Amino acid sequence: MAQETKPGYRDRLRGKYPDMAAETDEDFAMMSEKYLDDTEAELGRYRESEKAVSDLIESDPQFKAVVTDMLANGASFVIAVARNIDPEDLQRVEGDADYQQWQQARNERLERAAKAAQQQKEIAQNEIESSKLFDDFCSEKGITDAEKDTFLEVINDALFGLLYKKIDKKFLEMCFKGSQFDKAVADAMATGEINGRNTAIEAHKAKKSSQENGDGIPTVGNGNATMEKPKQRRVNPFFSGIREKQEF
Repeated sequence: MAQETKPGYRDRLRGKYPDMAAETDEDFAMMSEKYLDDTEAELGRYRESEKAVSDLIESDPQFKAVVTDMLANGASFVIAVARNIDPEDLQRVEGDADYQQWQQARNERLERAAKAAQQQKEIAQNEIESSKLFDDFCSEKGITDAEKDTFLEVINDALFGLLYKKIDKKFLEMCFKGSQFDKAVADAMATGEINGRNTAIEAHKAKKSSQENGDGIPTVGNGNATMEKPKQRRVNPFFSGIREKQEF
């Protein structure tokens, strides 16, 4: 079996810094210098983190015993605590130096637990209501069981992505079309209404011109007659408030 050839030093530099020039010896010298600077900076951060963890472990003998037991013996956290800490040592009573902090921390934990339980309860109820709404919607639209499965896959894919704060172009297209639907319908309605007004205006002008110029037929009524306002268009209630009602 042929041994895999390891990329050369310059190829590795090109791969690490694809945006840097990589033609001349001077280019590679600059890349090498940057690599050394980056490596030293990264090692410095590692050393700082290691020191912070070491100082934390050394700050409390009980904590150190638990961590050492977990690292050296492979004990789980619960077992290491049971082996190295007396439960009574974790309790605080009024008068202890850190009693207020202990009480606050305990209350925070209990509050988090209560919120988590309430959230799970709401999620369970939402799931029941959402499932019923989905079934009712499919029945209303005449969606078959096979179509329902496909429809549900689309919904679940979107929800799964949102759960991890991830969206794709297909999801954006779907949301964009939904966000533009009301505007498209309103624009179409406005265009139709304007066209209707223009037709009525032209008819009114033609009638007025006929009355002023005469067409051999006597005018009925006095000259002060005004054209009756057209009846107000019936607006779809779903789009009421999108635009002001207009008259000419």
